Amino acid sequence: MNASSDERTVLALGALVRLLEYCGEARWLKWARGHLRSARAGVLDVTLLDAYGGFGSFNHLILDPASGHALEALEVPWANRLLATLGERVYQLALERTDERFAAEWVRPPDPPIQGWRCLECGHGEITDTDVEWWIARVLVPAYVADSSLAQDPELVMVVLSGQLIGAAESRADAISRAHASGIHYTFRDGEMRPCPSCESEETVDYRWIFAGGGLHPAEDNPELRPPVGRNGTSP
Repeated sequence: MNASSDERTVLALGALVRLLEYCGEARWLKWARGHLRSARAGVLDVTLLDAYGGFGSFNHLILDPASGHALEALEVPWANRLLATLGERVYQLALERTDERFAAEWVRPPDPPIQGWRCLECGHGEITDTDVEWWIARVLVPAYVADSSLAQDPELVMVVLSGQLIGAAESRADAISRAHASGIHYTFRDGEMRPCPSCESEETVDYRWIFAGGGLHPAEDNPELRPPVGRNGTSP
């Protein structure tokens, strides 16, 4: 790798080490520290790429308090999006790809759907404060964590985990406003929406909405709602 690539790898691995230290992730912290030492010495060990792959690999790591990671509930979306972004950056640099080959997808991916819950019986829909944080993190973190911010912001990890990136407050307000405009309830529920708080049905599912117009619209890959049942037991 050239000197420029070495410097970028040190920055990305350094941020990754700080994130894993903060979360208390012991196994992969040891791995990241080892490769950071190599990168600082101007050598990137090719075994770094061996950590990426199937089940149990680094790119399958999920940071979660239930797994012993030291995170508050609303830090979880930001921590995992930062983990994925830094992990992808390290992977790309290990393959010695140029910025132009991945910038369009890595720096500014298309806005993802927002995920919540919906009752298939009555159509009641909800998104939670955590759902909104997952969505904002997926949109903002890849654009924020660039070479320049890694180099200039030693507190980058803490800024990301705080959820206070530039544009976060506006994005949060926009998502909540669109939900209200579309008849989707915004709530602080923990866990599954089951039973439905509106009709008490157990037929509730993960549901995805896309941002369109001034509201939220069901994504195409959602389960279909049940047709209403008339008095004679048949659909009207």
